[in-house]
Amino acid sequence: MLNADQITGDLNAVADYALKLPAAANTLYVAGFCWGDQTFRFATNRSDLSAAFVFYGPPPATDAMTRIKTPVYGFYGENDARIDATIPDAEKAMKEAGKNMSR
Repeated sequence: MLNADQITGDLNAVADYALKLPAAANTLYVAGFCWGDQTFRFATNRSDLSAAFVFYGPPPATDAMTRIKTPVYGFYGENDARIDATIPDAEKAMKEAGKNMSR
């Protein structure tokens, strides 16, 4: 299993590099397919994201959601009972934290 802090550090290094590219136009997005938990987690740790696109994966801890500064867009399979069971609580926690989550 990969260390979550190392993953965030690696994603920060990639993001910092990508933002230096002229084509980035100072705009940063994160997307993770079947790594939505890390995508969601990165949104709690990176305040300059323009949006986070979560494809599957559980949300971060409720208290961590307060650190999210960007809209989160969730994409989930309708027959994925394990992950889909987490969606209502995630949407509720995001709303209570004053955050934007759409799916």
